[in-house]
Amino acid sequence: MVEVKQHLLNHLPKMVDFALVHYEDGFARLFDIALRLLDEPVNPDQAAEAELLPPTANQLLSAVRAAWVFGGMGSWNDLAFAGEDGVEYETLTTELYRLLNAAIVVAVNASALERWRDG
Repeated sequence: MVEVKQHLLNHLPKMVDFALVHYEDGFARLFDIALRLLDEPVNPDQAAEAELLPPTANQLLSAVRAAWVFGGMGSWNDLAFAGEDGVEYETLTTELYRLLNAAIVVAVNASALERWRDG
């Protein structure tokens, strides 16, 4: 779980930078919020699962909520760029999608894993 968090901490700034360079300020803001949520304690009033999961799992799920920019009209994956920018966009986007899905899997399974280790 900590490894996925670290990968997101490393990857999200790249998403912010790419979005800002391409005048996608709204997306940059979402990626920046997700980045900050990975380092902030989760407010138990804002997350129903806050009492059920360890803090890192809650941080991951909060970051995923903020950075999930896929699907629907006007989403991140509706964008297109030519040339090297297009290659960078595809690479960054594919990695973001992979990391967000990994974060969901490790976070929602965190309590079961802890019980298994303790049991």
